[in-house]
Amino acid sequence: YLFDLDNKSFFRSRILSALKTMSFAVTSAQEFHKLLFRLHLQQASSEAMSGWIFFAREILWPEGVFFDPTPEQDPEELKQQMEQAKSMLMAIFPEQMRAVLSQEIAEDGIGMFHEML
Repeated sequence: YLFDLDNKSFFRSRILSALKTMSFAVTSAQEFHKLLFRLHLQQASSEAMSGWIFFAREILWPEGVFFDPTPEQDPEELKQQMEQAKSMLMAIFPEQMRAVLSQEIAEDGIGMFHEML
């Protein structure tokens, strides 16, 4: 009742109700509320929040490195990869759509999509 958690959403209230019911078998209602309050203070503290932020940052950027750069490619190799990617996009485009839209419109659309990628 201290945080008015029961009125926030139906799902949360059902979970808390189930937890309360299960906790009464082990402890009193007052002890459950004390435990809930203590856990809230532990998990919502600035140290806990900064720990979770650090944990998420380490998952996304281990040791502060976002990605390893790839070696430089020569322009000919890059052009070959671009052509290969465009032909792969054309190959996976459905035949039915190509027939409805016409080959020219389909190629223009795939070309625009390829440029955006």
